[in-house]
Amino acid sequence: MLLGAFSGRLGLMFKEYDVVALKREVPGIPIPASTHGTVLLVLPSTPMHYEVEFSDDKGNFFPDTYSVSEDDLTLISEYDGR
Repeated sequence: MLLGAFSGRLGLMFKEYDVVALKREVPGIPIPASTHGTVLLVLPSTPMHYEVEFSDDKGNFFPDTYSVSEDDLTLISEYDGR
C-alpha cells in the first residue's frame, strides 16, 4: 500500500486510529512538523479534516487535540482493527 494515498476506504485518506504525522508546521497548531499523532475522529468537510491527538518522541501526549486538514498529514501506520 502507498503511504498517504487513498486505499479504498470510502474516499477517506485516513481513518480513526491511524497513526499520522504532521507534514509541516500549521498556523494555530503549536505542534512541530513531523510529530506523530493518532486520528480520533473523521470530520467531514472539504478538504477532509481529522481530530488528531499528538504525542512527542517520548510518548507524552500534548494536552489538546487538533482539527487538521488531510493536506497537512501523512500516513505512518494504518490501523488494522486489532
